[in-house]
Amino acid sequence: MISSQNFLGGDVAYSQNHVRNAMDLEDCWAWIDVKKPSRYKIIVRRWPIEVDRGFSAVVESHPIDPAKHEVENKLINLPSKSILVKKVQLLVGEFSKTIDVDVESTQAEFQVDLKAGLQKIAANLINPAGDKKSAYYIYLSPAENVAGALPIWPELAPGETSMQTGTALPSKGEVPAISRIRNVRCPQLDVYLAPKPNGASVVVLPGGGFRYVVPNLEGSEAAAILNKAGFSAFVLRYRTKLDKNDPGWPRALQDAQRAMKFVRSKAKKWNLDPKKIGLLGFSAGGQVAARLLTDNGELSYPPVDSIDENSHRPDFAMLVYPWKIYDSKLNGLLPEIKVAAGGPPTFIVHTHDDSSSSLGSVMFYVGLKKAGIDAELHVYQNGGHGYGVRPRPNSNIGSWPDRMLDWLKKTVVPTTGRD
Repeated sequence: MISSQNFLGGDVAYSQNHVRNAMDLEDCWAWIDVKKPSRYKIIVRRWPIEVDRGFSAVVESHPIDPAKHEVENKLINLPSKSILVKKVQLLVGEFSKTIDVDVESTQAEFQVDLKAGLQKIAANLINPAGDKKSAYYIYLSPAENVAGALPIWPELAPGETSMQTGTALPSKGEVPAISRIRNVRCPQLDVYLAPKPNGASVVVLPGGGFRYVVPNLEGSEAAAILNKAGFSAFVLRYRTKLDKNDPGWPRALQDAQRAMKFVRSKAKKWNLDPKKIGLLGFSAGGQVAARLLTDNGELSYPPVDSIDENSHRPDFAMLVYPWKIYDSKLNGLLPEIKVAAGGPPTFIVHTHDDSSSSLGSVMFYVGLKKAGIDAELHVYQNGGHGYGVRPRPNSNIGSWPDRMLDWLKKTVVPTTGRD
């Protein structure tokens, strides 16, 4: 359990549920009394204030642990004038770290190993000139999703200089709305543990053309279907393009390989069978999945820690409208995608009218057939592209998740059901 006692300048500022203003905006901080040492995700978030105080932010501390923890909720109101934010600094006990953020970012996330005992916590907004403002609510809350969103790299991802987790783009008016996250420099896994697990699990790679990732339509909505069938799911928010000249897939492939290793390294903690960890890729994520399935076990980045001692080979795979894996000039698959013997059983879905030609899926299936790999291919008459697990008018494409569950029941977990 974590309880919190908050102080200003060494004096108790308030009792529970009481808010007091702190006027010394250059040195605002609080104390937290950590009863259970663990690794925590601390989120520093912008917090709009309707009265004349500019904006402040929130620091949320979530224990990263399979067991839920109760936390007393306490607040300090720290008013401040608005500033242009370029960096966020977090200080907890002996821990200190500053990360760059995009001016449009709504939050910054840190991973902190907290020791037991009373520790000082503070967070600063830093503008381009280096000026700091301690404009924060200090807010400790229980972890509703106990695993939450986890970074897959111990520090910066390969070749990166920022820990930015991404910026949400405005909705295009879809119902339900479709989330699109761009500028991802710090890839994360959204964790969805099955309530009645069968031991198998799936890493999910959403699409987005490498310009952004779509974590709900091609992520959490698929995770819900998998969870109901007993599969835990892990939706990867992989890194997106830096600019128009960036092909996108190399960083995404690094993140996908690392995510497979990461999940396998946590198999015991999350009660997963390390020999039943699959991969599901949609659109651009499907292209990355196809590249990973045919990488011959070669890692696309230098190993960084003990997690990389685990295999990144999926035990089964699903490709859903994999994007642009067909090269019309070569009349074949992309040169890097060469199906060879030894790959995992694979389930493939596409539509005949998809502008990203279904020939890619068909040729990948042909490669699987020639290599003697168990496979199943569904090409629906219509439905277009980017439907996720949602139905489309005048199309049967909405039935593909049922076909996938049938295949999983036969191929991965014979006892898997859909009720």
